[in-house]
Amino acid sequence: AAAFSLGITGLPARLTRLLGRLRYRVIQGYNLLDHSLAVAQCAAGMATLLGIPPDPLKRAGLLHEVGHAEDGDPDIHPLLVGANLLAKLGEDPRIVEAIRALHTALPEATPEAVLLRAAENLVLNRPGERDEHLMAYVERLSQLEEVASSFQGVQRAYAMRAGKEIRVIVEAARIGDQEVGTLSRDIATRIEKDVKYPGMIKVSVIRETRAVDYAT
Repeated sequence: AAAFSLGITGLPARLTRLLGRLRYRVIQGYNLLDHSLAVAQCAAGMATLLGIPPDPLKRAGLLHEVGHAEDGDPDIHPLLVGANLLAKLGEDPRIVEAIRALHTALPEATPEAVLLRAAENLVLNRPGERDEHLMAYVERLSQLEEVASSFQGVQRAYAMRAGKEIRVIVEAARIGDQEVGTLSRDIATRIEKDVKYPGMIKVSVIRETRAVDYAT
């Protein structure tokens, strides 16, 4: 639907799936799919005013964030992951270079690269693009999970109920039943010290032992 709204058809199935995943990705307070659509429209509009073919910029704007949804090397920036993927799938070199230039300034930038960067900056800095309350909320959830995960014996930690509860799953082999209560108090004390939050946060520590067998 996002591609169709821009008049883009014939996307490879892999890119279509990645665009769908962007619908559920939020970074720095903005939704990545909405952001990509806005950049595509802005870049194409500037291209039209300057007499440059807008279609490559529509495509570059729509696809420039797909690296965030691709399972790639975590040491490579998502923009470069996306550019490399597009090159592998046979996208127009102008599109690939424009997206790559968002991360690394090229000595001889193409018109598409210049306009895509300008559109990206305009969209990111327009009033209301970033939801500051959402950013604070997501940061608080991440802090809660990081605090709980920092304790020895913790296997997983999940912030739940909009940050009103942190559920901690411990390794049964390392944490005994007598230590569960102590651990929950220690985590709660650390949260009080290190995390700013409204109201009260419930700390639930879960220790589970399972025995599985099969009758054949």
